[in-house]
Amino acid sequence: MHSTGTVVAETQDVRSFENLLSNNDYKIKVTYTYDLNDGLGERTASFEKNVKTAPVVNVTDCKIANTSAVSEGETIYLQATLDNPLGLKIKSVTVNSTSYNVTSLSSSDRIFI
Repeated sequence: MHSTGTVVAETQDVRSFENLLSNNDYKIKVTYTYDLNDGLGERTASFEKNVKTAPVVNVTDCKIANTSAVSEGETIYLQATLDNPLGLKIKSVTVNSTSYNVTSLSSSDRIFI
């Protein structure tokens, strides 16, 4: 696996990668040798794939934005403050396996759900 020409892992035993940088491009190259027992002997083939690691976005504060107490069954509005160094636009958030679109009041450092 390479990042800007630097080999990150070069061994036959690697199945996962650690200490990768966020928001970086990497090239994964798998090379393998096989023999089909067809009299042609061993052959070598390879496969390459370019991948990009996910950017880092951290939630630094989270609070309920409702202005009054809520009862069971009522909608709860959530406000989260983000450490978002790349200024990514957040479109949705997943909470307990359910996705919610952020509202139009959201920005790159504060989202409302």
